[in-house]
Formats: sequence, C-alpha cells, structure tokens
Amino acid sequence: MRRCRRTTLAATATAAALAVLAGACTSDTGPGKVRAEVGIDLRLASALRPFDACGDLLDYVRTEAAAHAAQGQLAWFGGGMAGDTVMALEGRTTGAVSAPAAQATDAAGESAAKAAPQASGTNIQEAGVDEPDVVKTDGRRIVTVTPGTQGGRLQVLVVEDGKHRLAGAVALSDSSGDTRYGGGGDHDLLLAGDRVLVRSSTWSAAPQPDVPAGDERAGIAAPDMMIAPGHQRTLLTLVDISDPDAPAVISTFEVDGHVLGARMVGDVVRLVTGSGPRGFNPVYPTDGSPAEQSRVEAANQAQLQASTLRNWLPEYTLTDARQGAQKVSGLAVECEQVSRPAEFSGLGTISVLTFDLSEGLSDGDAVTVLADGQTVYASGQALYVATTRYRGVPEGGVAAPVAPEETTEIHKFDITGEGPARHVASGRVRGHLLNQFSMSEHEGRLRVATTDDSAGSAASSPAPDRSIVPVPGGPGASESLVTVLEDRAGVLEKAGEVGGLGRGEQIYAVRFIGPVGYVVTFRQTDPLYTIDLSDPASPRVVGELKIPGYSAYLHPVGDGLLLGVGQDATETGRRTGAQASLFDVSDPAQPRRLDQVALGQGSSAAEFDHHAFLWWEPRGLAVLPLQTYDPVYSSVAVGVSVDRGRGLGEAGRVTHPGATPGAGTGKVAVDGLNIIQRSLVIDDALYTFSPAGVLASNLGDLTARQWVGF
Repeated sequence: MRRCRRTTLAATATAAALAVLAGACTSDTGPGKVRAEVGIDLRLASALRPFDACGDLLDYVRTEAAAHAAQGQLAWFGGGMAGDTVMALEGRTTGAVSAPAAQATDAAGESAAKAAPQASGTNIQEAGVDEPDVVKTDGRRIVTVTPGTQGGRLQVLVVEDGKHRLAGAVALSDSSGDTRYGGGGDHDLLLAGDRVLVRSSTWSAAPQPDVPAGDERAGIAAPDMMIAPGHQRTLLTLVDISDPDAPAVISTFEVDGHVLGARMVGDVVRLVTGSGPRGFNPVYPTDGSPAEQSRVEAANQAQLQASTLRNWLPEYTLTDARQGAQKVSGLAVECEQVSRPAEFSGLGTISVLTFDLSEGLSDGDAVTVLADGQTVYASGQALYVATTRYRGVPEGGVAAPVAPEETTEIHKFDITGEGPARHVASGRVRGHLLNQFSMSEHEGRLRVATTDDSAGSAASSPAPDRSIVPVPGGPGASESLVTVLEDRAGVLEKAGEVGGLGRGEQIYAVRFIGPVGYVVTFRQTDPLYTIDLSDPASPRVVGELKIPGYSAYLHPVGDGLLLGVGQDATETGRRTGAQASLFDVSDPAQPRRLDQVALGQGSSAAEFDHHAFLWWEPRGLAVLPLQTYDPVYSSVAVGVSVDRGRGLGEAGRVTHPGATPGAGTGKVAVDGLNIIQRSLVIDDALYTFSPAGVLASNLGDLTARQWVGF
C-alpha cells in the first residue's frame, strides 16, 4: 500500500481548491543540468504579513473561511472547543514556573566533582542542536519513556561502577491529572542538566458547544449538526531529576495542536506545533435540493460569523505542580505575533514556542503563521518549517484530469539567542521533501532536496512504499533536484538549482556534509549522486554510482566514508533484505562502494528514524535495531564494525530476555515488549532499550552483562 503524505484537515481542504503556483514545463535535461522553468516562480510574492490587531485577524479568517465554505469545502470545520479555562482568554499571563534554585545548584556542584564518563548521545542531524528522543543520558543517569496501561512513565536509571539500576519513575499525565494516552507510546524527551522535558500527545474530548434547537444565531436545529470531535493537544512535562530516586514534576504546559518538531540549543527549546480551527459543528445537507443547500450554507456561514479567536488560535494551560496545581490559561499567541503569507495558505497555524529550561516552563512566547506545516529542520541559527502543496485540482475538490504540480513552502525563523523565535523569510521550491535531511543550512543558505512528481498523481508519497516501482513517463514519473535558497530581504529566493536526478525515481536518502550533497534515488537500482554545492549559484552533479538496492539512511563515518543502511535488491528492483553499505566518497567525482553486509530478511528502524542509529567512533562501531522474518519474527540490535581497510563486519547481535527460540529454527521470536528500539554507549558498555527493559552488553563482543526490567 502506498503511503500518503501527512496533511492536516485545513491543508486537505484548501489544497483541493487553490492553485498556488503557475504552471511549468521542462526541457529534456539529464542529471546535473538545470531544469528550464517557464511559469514557476520559486519565491513567495512577498514576506509574511503580520496582523496589526485582533480585529484584523478575526476578519481575515472569517472571510477566508466563508469563501471556502461557500465552495462546499467543510473539511476544515474540525475539532471540539478546548475545555474549561481557569482565567479569561482575552488576556495572556506570562510567568515562568521553575524549580528551586538551591536544589539545582547543589546537584550541579556535586555532579561536577565527579569524573565525566564517556557516553554517546542521540544521533542528531546538526552538531549542537539536540533533538527529542525516547532515551537520553548524561553518562551517569539514563532517562527513558515506557508505555503503560493508562499512560506512559518516565523511568530514571543510575549508572554506577559499570552497573545500572532502576531508580525513580514518574507517571505521565495531562494538566488535569488524567493519564489518557492509550498505550503511552507517543512520548519523547529532552535532557538539560537536572531537568527532563517530556513531550506527550494527548486528546481533548471536550463536549460539543450547546446549540439548542431553533437557535437564531446558528439557524439550525441541533439534530442536524454533526457532533464535534475532540482535537489533538501537546503536553510538556518538566521533571526535576536532581535526586534520581525521587524525580519530581515541576510544571506542565498543554497547548492545542500536534507537534511538528522540537530542537534544543543549550537550555533553550523551540517547540513547533500545528493546529487547526476548533469548535465548529459543520452542517451537511440531507438531500440535494436547492433549498437544502441554501439552508446548510446559511447555517455554516452563521457559525463562521459568530466565531471568536478561540476557534482559530491555539490555547494553552500552564500548571505549577508544586503550588497547589495553580493554573494559568489563555491564547497561546498574541494577535500581533500572528502573520499570514501573501498567498492564502490555509486556516491552520504553525506556532514556534520558546522555553528556557534553566528558568522553567512559561507561556511559550509563541510566534505563529497561518499556514500548515509538515517538516522541521534547524541549524544553530535558524529553524525552518516546510509543507508540500498541490495544484491541478479545481474548485469543489474534484480531481483534475491533468497531473498536479507539487510545491513546498518553507518558512524560516531566527532562533539565535534565548528570546522568542522571529520569522525572517519565506519561500517556495518545486517538489516534495523526503524528511528533515532534505534540508540543510550552510554558510547562511538553505539547500533543499526534493522529488517533483510532475507527471504523477496527487496521492504520490514523499516517503513511497518501497515495494512500488514508478514507471518512467507514466503515473509516478518524476525527477529529483537540489535547490539552493538565499534569504533576500525576507524572501527565500533561488540562488541556484541542479535537476534531472533519478528520472522516474524517488529520493530515498539525503545527506549534506559541508559543501557536498549526497542524494540516493531508487526504482530498480540505487543511484548515489554526489553534488558539488561550493558555488551556490551553480550546483552540479559531479559523481554517480549505480548499484542494486538502495540506502535509506546515510551517515558519515570519517575518512571520506559514508555508511548506508537500507535494502539490497535484484536487478529488477525486488528487495532481498536489509543491508549496510560502505561508500568511499573521498573523491566526489568517483564514489565507490567498498563493501556491503547482508543483515537478514527484514528491515531496520534506522531506515526511517535516524534516532535508532548509533555510531560510536572510538570503536568504529555502528549499532542498529533489526527486525527480521527468517523464518520467524525476531528483534535484535546488530553491531557492524567499520574500517576502510577491512570493510564491514558483523560485531555481534543483542537480544533481550523474554524472547523464545523459534521451534527447530535457531532463530528467536519476540513479543511486542521485547522489540529493541534504541542503543547507547557509556564507557565500555552498550545499553540497548526495549519497552521491557535495558540490557547492558560488553562493548567488545556484545555479550550480555546485566539486565534490568521495567
């Protein structure tokens, strides 16, 4: 089954009606040659336009929503209103909630007196820009989140004298104290000194607003209304772990919307959320008569005209867990901090919130854009939010007879310093992104790798099903390109571009390292392109390597080497199992595969989640989780040794306790709790994590040393 790109309700509705960009045609160019554009403009008409007052903002969203409701597009009518608030929503109270300073200082002094252990961290894209994950360590303490029957738990482990023990734990709940996360699987965390910030997804099941039958404002009877569903919310929980045996919740922050991404530089966290309109009860026609259509349109328009800012902007609740659970609630963003693109980009919001963990949680100092977001990337200086849009669909949402054209809108925010983020530029490129590695900032310019399905269908995916092979010249035909964007007076304008990569194929992996880009496309073989970006105005393909299979993740392993994790395949493109490949890219003009190692019939989570990959340079060791099906299902962590002279070799495999041998196979079967998800190194031990517990293994041969269950 082909996987579809994730879009919000607002994106789905508006993309069906709006033609965002002009058309384009292409010349018959090959790899390394620039595509000739006739009608596509790769920049926004102007920078974002801020709203001067709340009245201007409310007029804008009501007017745009009314126009699209009149076209019969009700999909953006989504979500229930937020629950009861503690303070009036017209205002917005700012105040950080922090831990006792003396306790934090004493713990820091005690920690500094001890010798720092040698430990690995989360596998991140940019040095110095931390990313949330399910496991974090400072070498002495390990924090991780595990699922539970009613909600997740933050587990704190202590590592002492080469052994680890389970210390304290915290049940994760929302701001009202409810543990309502189902299996508790959607959590991640950041670690800053003695503080852990846990991010959880929750759901507001607020009741539908009371609209009695015959209400003149609504113009409808209650039975005609669809019950408003709840809406997604994001919960941050700040925990003090200065005493690992007694971790304590300091405060919580809950806000409407889902998380697009988060980054931390120093102690400053930037949280990016996306949310849509809430609290509407769309009315649908009961028959096709003109009178019924008029009645329904009038009812929906009445709701729009009665809407308030609460329907359009996210709300937050800040709770101090130590002071009698005191709460502060309000709109998460000031109207003057909301902007819109020059061209209508939806009725959803992208919000960038800022928290300094050394001070505690606050109201977030949000800056918001009326648009939809999908992919987040950040350097140490700037944060970028991107979303893909389509055209070629007429009003009414009926599929166009011609292929759509894809464009990706990108918004840039300045995140230097400790203050709130600032929107500084916006722009647009053609095609869609694969993931965050499709973007990379170098010397102030943004490089963007995209695949343009100009001859494909609107359902084509940026992360395509690896079993589906697009046909050149037919549905799914495509080409990939790399565009260099430069911030020019608030507009991300194209400085240079190289196209023609992998015609009829999709991007499967991207990595930018300094002035060189590496792009993997796949259909039947795996072209690895090396791209010289040293001249931003004239990027060019300088090397190409075609081999069977593909790499879905690329990692630099020093000495001009890249390690690829992906799938081997036959010459016809049929996958034959997971593999690791070692590439010599010291000469970009002549990339070579030095070695490959088959890992088994199955796949690794590292193919789609780079946090699952561990590279431990002192030992030249890569560790990745592997799920195989040969002949029974098994989950292991496999170690791969990397050496330029000796190539690749398997260093060992780790299996968690509780797994049972497959009958007569010599293989290992596991249940859901024994699936290994992450690994890290502390001194001479490899620690692997599953929902069942933590296993320490000898770093030399990966033999088991100590197991601690959750």
